[in-house]
Amino acid sequence: MPNVRRLSIILAVVLLAASDVAAKDWRGLLPMHSTRADVINLLGLAPDPAPLDRLFYPLDDADVLFMFADKASLATGNCDAAVAEGTLLAISVRPKKETLPASLNLDESDLKRVKATESDSDWMGLIDEEQGILVGVVKQFVEEVVYVPSLRDRSRCAKYFNNVEEIIKPIPKIICVLAFDNYGDIRFSDEQARLDNFAIQIDHEPKNTGYIIVYAGRKALVAEAQLRANRARDYIVNVRHIDPARVKAVDGGYREDLTVYLYILPVGATPPVAEPSIDPKDVQIIYEKKRRPRSRDD
Repeated sequence: MPNVRRLSIILAVVLLAASDVAAKDWRGLLPMHSTRADVINLLGLAPDPAPLDRLFYPLDDADVLFMFADKASLATGNCDAAVAEGTLLAISVRPKKETLPASLNLDESDLKRVKATESDSDWMGLIDEEQGILVGVVKQFVEEVVYVPSLRDRSRCAKYFNNVEEIIKPIPKIICVLAFDNYGDIRFSDEQARLDNFAIQIDHEPKNTGYIIVYAGRKALVAEAQLRANRARDYIVNVRHIDPARVKAVDGGYREDLTVYLYILPVGATPPVAEPSIDPKDVQIIYEKKRRPRSRDD
């Protein structure tokens, strides 16, 4: 009887080890098992933690984007009811140094190769379906590694992971996620110094495009975000003499506090998408009162 029990324990350990092999983690973070809180505990607060469905970290060796299940995603049926809000769904890692696919220690026999399209002739995709590893390779070097749940775990979010090949196919550079600069409700004289640096960087490369996204606060003046964005754009165009076609001003909606984000996009990159965090119906709109004319007695 003791031998049978011992055999059962050994078998359980072997099965547990086998299940671990079927999934691949990044620094201990495992899609479908780790959470948003686990990411923050490991890496600290992200530079811009506002979006609930993602966190972006510009690390020394790589740019890393974490994607999570949020209320909107769960409401559309992307995942089953057992998946909790904040569950880690995928990790995108873009190395900052030249990295060869061989350094990832992937089993060549398990890799599925995705052919490049004519427009991306230098690109190739490598996919390990079982472990949930997707690798994008450009000119023999790793451009991006995406960690998704193991094949077994992906069934819990079948709609979200309907086609993993689409996840790894060439996508806009992650540079679009992190702003060149951002600041709050500062004086315009102070803002001009930030805009000067912004204009210099836009002008540095003739094909660069600048995007100004402004979020109004929970208490906001009428059309405040668009007005502030237009003011910044006018300064760059009229004072710094940047071609108007190369500077875009965007009303980003509302966040807790007024915030300005400055983006610089290289040619071919997808424009940044505004990510408001407060519903307009929860915003207090402040209407400026007309000033009372001064009387002779004032």
